Amino acid sequence: MIGVSPAGLITFLSRGYGGRASDKAIFEQKAKINALIAKARVHIERVNQKIKVFKILNSTVDWSLVGILDHIMLVVCAICNLFSPILSDEEF
Repeated sequence: MIGVSPAGLITFLSRGYGGRASDKAIFEQKAKINALIAKARVHIERVNQKIKVFKILNSTVDWSLVGILDHIMLVVCAICNLFSPILSDEEF
């Protein structure tokens, strides 16, 4: 699960979930579905697109990397925060 600020910065990254867990299943498990999710979805989808640029996450992850996948995601998200903002300063 990834938290995104209105400016498009990644502000929260949860630990990875094993198996095939969908966003909805994770949110239901955490009991965090509310009206704000729909508004934030656009920001989250844009950040997801930034993350998918990294080839290591754009395909099936090699089994030998599973143990360090949380660390890989942390580095990728930190690099994404260095990209230009999703929205201009006038938008928020």
